This record gives sequence, C-alpha cells and structure tokens, in this order.
Amino acid sequence: MPALRLTALFLTCCGLLACGCGPIPLLIGGAYVETSDALKGGGTTVIAPPNSVPSVGVTTPNGSLVEPAAGDIALRYSVANAEGEKIALTVEWTADPAEPRAWKPATEKPGSPSEGTTNLLTTAAGTQHVFVWDSLADLGRVRATTVRLRVAAADSQKGLPAESDAFALDNNDVVVAKVIAPLAKDAPTSGDVPVRYTLTDPNGDAATAVAQWSVNGGVDYKNASERAGAPSQGLAALTSSPDGTEHLFIWDVVKDLGRRTLSSLLFRLIPSDVKSGSTGVSEPFTVKNNDAPVLTIEDITGKVSGNVKITWTATDTYEGTRLSVAADYSTDGGGTWKPATATLDTEKADVAVGASGVTKARFWTSEVDLSRAYVTNVKARVIVHDGVDASLPAVTASAFIVDNNDPPAVIFDALLDGGTFFGDVPIAYRLTDTN
Repeated sequence: MPALRLTALFLTCCGLLACGCGPIPLLIGGAYVETSDALKGGGTTVIAPPNSVPSVGVTTPNGSLVEPAAGDIALRYSVANAEGEKIALTVEWTADPAEPRAWKPATEKPGSPSEGTTNLLTTAAGTQHVFVWDSLADLGRVRATTVRLRVAAADSQKGLPAESDAFALDNNDVVVAKVIAPLAKDAPTSGDVPVRYTLTDPNGDAATAVAQWSVNGGVDYKNASERAGAPSQGLAALTSSPDGTEHLFIWDVVKDLGRRTLSSLLFRLIPSDVKSGSTGVSEPFTVKNNDAPVLTIEDITGKVSGNVKITWTATDTYEGTRLSVAADYSTDGGGTWKPATATLDTEKADVAVGASGVTKARFWTSEVDLSRAYVTNVKARVIVHDGVDASLPAVTASAFIVDNNDPPAVIFDALLDGGTFFGDVPIAYRLTDTN
C-alpha cells in the first residue's frame, strides 16, 4: 500500500479514536487488524478473517428428466463452505407457472436416502447430499407441468439459493375400470349386450373409455359399436369416484358380429383421464343372435323307385354359413321318420349358403331302405344345420309311392307225357317272386 494512503488511513483512525469511537477493525492483507488505544502509544490486535457464506448447486432434477416425476422426488445437491462448517438447509417448491417464484416449504420424506436439513457436512470443494421431497404431501394427487425446487444453505449466514430446472410432476391416480356384467354364469344374451362397469379413481376425475370385444380369447380386440341413446351412457365425460361409479354401455353386437351365436366372448373397457388407466375385462360369455337357416323342398308325386331325387333350397342371413344336411323318409305319411340312405348326393355335407340361397339335391337310395317293397303313403323331409341351430324340417307336401317290388316270374315246364291230348290239356308251370 502506498505510504501516502497508509498515512491518511492512520490519521483517520487517530481522529476516530480521539472522538471516542473505540477500536476500529481494518482489513489489511487478508487479515483484520483492530486499532485501539495502542494507536496512542499501544499496539494492534489481529482477529479472525470473516466467515464465508456457504454456496449450493442443484444436480437433479435437471433438464434430462423426460418422463414426469411422481411421488418422492430426490433433490441432489452439492454444498461448499470454505471453513467446512456444518450447515442447515432450506428447501422450497413452486408449481405455479403464472407465479413461478411463489415458493412454499418442501416436506421431507423421512428416512434413507434423505439426509435431513440440519448438521449437514461441507467441504471447501463441495459435498454431495440428498433431500427427498414428499410431493404427495405438498401437492396431493395432481398433475403439474412446471415444478421447481430450490435449496439454500446457511451456517451463521445464509447463502444464495439454487434452483432446479423446471420438470413435470404426475401424482395423478389412474382410473380403474371393472366390468361387472355380463358374467360367465349368465344365460346367453340375445340382441344387444348390456355391459355394466365401474370407474374408480381416488381423485374423482372425469374419464373417457374405449370399449372393445374379442372372439379369440383376447388375442386381439376390435372396437365395439354402441347402441346410441339411452340407457347407454357413451364413452366420454364419464364420472368416477373413490368408491367406484357404475356405468352402462349397450353393445350393438349384431352390427359388429352379425346374427351369430358365439361363446367365450370377451369385452373390455380401457379408461383414461389425463393418462391411461387400468383396463377392465369381462368374464367369457355367450351371445345367441343366430338366425336359423330357412329351408324349402320340392314336392315328389306319383310312383318312384331306386334313387329318389330330393331337391331342397336353403337360405341364411349370414353369408358364408356352412350347412350340414340330413334327409329322412316316412312310410306312414309323416307320422314316424327314419334316416334316408344316400349313396348319391350333389353335396353330402358342409354346404355354403347365404342370403341369396343355394339349391341342392339329395339322392335317396330307396332300394336299400325299402328293398323289393311296394309302399304307398311315403313322404320325404330334409333338415339343415348351421352348427348352432337347425332349420325347421322341409317335408314333401304329397304322399308318393315307392315301388321297388320285383314282378313275379312264370316258368313253364314241359307238357305232361309230351304226347297228344284230347279234351283238357294239363299245363305245368311255376311262379317265382323274389319277395
């Protein structure tokens, strides 16, 4: 320090002492020097350097946080202090983007790994610490997009605070769907299927849902068509509650699956509020909306024998239905029936049919069933089956005759004695009949 400045400083101190101002500390060369009466003939006293303020830096949460945080949030920070003194910590949070500096005290989640807020060790180079923030205690079960934490350290003096980067926080509970009907024990449903389900959410948030069905045990699902209008409640703006709120979805199953009977169907509801919830899946159940095939038959009249042609026509509302075919005959005008043996058939089984209909013929081998017989009052009928339901029997309107009888044969023997006869002539013959 130049001599002129030291002289001025000395004179100033002397003047202050002379005015009764007491000892005056001066910082010279990094140390405090206390002037006293020694300036009037005494000495100087060297005292300790001033206390340094602790500094703190936030490590996480930082900008690398991609997914929303939730629940307990680990605030990792480093605190440095030249003297290595133990420090106390103040942690605060804000989640209001309109008032980003509206800081509130942060609640700690006690226990490891959180290290508390008092008697924290420091070094001049900096010491890492963890504070676990119980965000549920401070914000509850909400979703916030702009959350910040800040931390400040203090020994005898409080240092400047450090802030985390802004991050998203998602403490929202997912909404849970549970399908309560239909059940496996229920009788097969005909027509529309009423699906009853509940939505449970501790937050009571409004929810939406996706309704889907599966015919292959849940391997894949397709979106379900709703029978619009009351009592079906739709799939938007659905209420939920902590105890579960019941809703009703009417599934237009005929629109999605046609007029069929199917078992082991599954139905599921996928709920969501601000995020996807927990899916509810029904038990396997059966719907019975099948239309049985409709059948007509051509009449048979007069006398027939051998292979009797029985012609029939079938229709079905569901295109591509596969039909099995059965034919019967009656010898008492339709009172009782027996299976008709068929050796010739344009389609023996598994006939494809649809709304446009199909015409086929079954050839009844009558000589097998009515061998060498002559039978009146015979009728024929056909029944087809689509794997679920059978058609009503189609019966020939008229009774007809089946003539499989072999006519008798006459065999002449030689005239007796082979001679000449006068008067009556004896003729020997034999009658044969395979029946």
